[in-house]
Amino acid sequence: MSSLGDIDLSEIKSRALRVYAEKLGGMPRRDKNKEIFSGCVTIDDFLDCVEKFEIPEEGISSVKSIEVSHISPIKAFINWANKEYVDEMNGRILPNIEIDFLCAVVKNRQLNNRVMTESELKAVFEGEAMRKASQENEELYWLAHILLLTGMRVSEPLLINPHFDIQHKDGVYFFDLNEKSKKEGNGVGSIKNGSGRVIPIRNDLIRLGFLNYVEDIKGRRKDCGNVFNTLFPRIAACGKPNSAAGRKIRLLFGSAGVLVQDVESVGDIEGSIRGAHAIRKTFNTMAITANEGSRALIEDVLGHLNGGSSVNKRDYDGGRPISQRVKAINALSYDLRFHKTKYAKDE
Repeated sequence: MSSLGDIDLSEIKSRALRVYAEKLGGMPRRDKNKEIFSGCVTIDDFLDCVEKFEIPEEGISSVKSIEVSHISPIKAFINWANKEYVDEMNGRILPNIEIDFLCAVVKNRQLNNRVMTESELKAVFEGEAMRKASQENEELYWLAHILLLTGMRVSEPLLINPHFDIQHKDGVYFFDLNEKSKKEGNGVGSIKNGSGRVIPIRNDLIRLGFLNYVEDIKGRRKDCGNVFNTLFPRIAACGKPNSAAGRKIRLLFGSAGVLVQDVESVGDIEGSIRGAHAIRKTFNTMAITANEGSRALIEDVLGHLNGGSSVNKRDYDGGRPISQRVKAINALSYDLRFHKTKYAKDE
């Protein structure tokens, strides 16, 4: 059968393919309700953006997150189109998506996560909004400074158990993001999202009184039975983080006059940033520069996934010496005059 009524079957197939592509293009990503293809929804446009895409020089910040959020649904679309509609593409077989060939939205997202400028860093961390937080909102203050001085993902500090995940060994204080659930002492160990790793606590954080803050939190009464107090009981009550943390960071940026916009809402993609992830991006870029391009070492600290494997606790016990990480993380200088809290050490 070549037609249905007076409509040619090839026209029906083409129409169905367009509708499918449009619907797929409107699917929400995992992290935000934004278009997955950012307007790239037709076959020709899709092929065009794949063929023209180039990995930015700084590389993909999190290959695994892009695989989960973007490439998997794109692969599903390609497999379906290859199977059902090859003839409607005039023999053009859609390519199988690999890491090196992503839809333009991924490139846009990378540009959107640009490094913060020196003036933006000063506005956020030296400004009045942060001064006020240092006196009235200690949780927001410490969250922002941990992100800046460790490069953690915004969700990771929220899951830190101060009883087990902040450790001291061989003269080094460090965050241990490898701890799994274990019931002993004053709480239970937290289970981390993302890749486990060891991150030395920078001298800046220690001078600002972070360890004193940790001891204060550890001594507070728990309201969740035997569940530990997190570092931020109000932001992540009972060890259950929520999306409020990211919003609080964005509001902090806004209060400091630093504009936070999404890629779809601005004409100049390079002029936009994305709140908490912009801090991580800034740490990444500046740390690599400070360490003369030692990308592998900084990626260990950041917990990036490479080749399907992640950095884990073995790198502390028998892999990269902790001294290398201490040197690397302290080599980065922001040239900022941080506001102090009541926990700061007298110098």
